[in-house]
Amino acid sequence: FTNAEIVSYPANRVLDAVGVSSANGTRIQLYDSLNGSNQKWNFDPRTGVITGFGGKCLDVQGASSTNGAPVQLWDCTGAANQRWSFGSEGRLVGFGGKCLDAVGGGVGNGTRLQMWDCNSNDQQKWIFRGEVRSVLSNRCLDDRGGGSGNGSVVQIYDCIGNANQKWSYSPK
Repeated sequence: FTNAEIVSYPANRVLDAVGVSSANGTRIQLYDSLNGSNQKWNFDPRTGVITGFGGKCLDVQGASSTNGAPVQLWDCTGAANQRWSFGSEGRLVGFGGKCLDAVGGGVGNGTRLQMWDCNSNDQQKWIFRGEVRSVLSNRCLDDRGGGSGNGSVVQIYDCIGNANQKWSYSPK
């Protein structure tokens, strides 16, 4: 996914870099979607890296595998605490096998994010909403007719940001 929002399933709020900052150590929170650049993320399934505002990586602070470890932006280093994968039921699994989690099950603006033992709680369920790009051509998956009905033809096309190039993915 590119130019995507990562949406909290129960809150319908998106991952947001606090203060529209890309400084190392910027914390990540839930916030209403304002379509801001500090709320757009790119996921590379080949490396497991999620990049955000300023080209910084979604990072588990201090490479901690302790419950409650904060999630932040940091220079991309390729380290294990910056690699993510899709778990069951929409979970994002990161360093130490822990899951991205909304602190205290919060759903409001400003709710901070942390790593926690993976469980069945909704605060660990996420949806990716954005563009799907071909690794080969860097072009977008595109609904050629702009329709939403069964049988719509899908193609690869130059990314122009139209609604027919926006997709949602919720791993189940």
